[in-house]
Amino acid sequence: MNASILCTLLAQRINPTYFQLWGLEVHWMASKYDIPENRAIVADVVANYDTLKLSVIKSGKMASIRADASAVILTKYPVWYQVNVANGIYSAAIGDVMKAEITSVITESNRCEDLVDVATTEAKVNAVTPVWPVL
Repeated sequence: MNASILCTLLAQRINPTYFQLWGLEVHWMASKYDIPENRAIVADVVANYDTLKLSVIKSGKMASIRADASAVILTKYPVWYQVNVANGIYSAAIGDVMKAEITSVITESNRCEDLVDVATTEAKVNAVTPVWPVL
């Protein structure tokens, strides 16, 4: 069991200010939070961890893909350049090339996110690797 994933899963159902994880053990921040309802949530999450963890892994993978796509785009087309294109400072020919290249990166990002979305195992999620277009 991964403590970070467990913490994320618990924080989806229990206010994260109510508890801390010490390793894989839940410690309540005050006795008023150590109630049967919260303990039942912890027990349910732990019992169903193997099923629930995939959603957290998928979210992390998608965030990583989006961040990589943004980095690919911003490496060639920094924000100031994109603003200049949007404001018409550069010609339409330059803007059209930029828009086409950004679209190709977004298309690859979407393709990979779709694969992550339908993946049924952690291995299948981890196997998704973007092939970014050369800009």
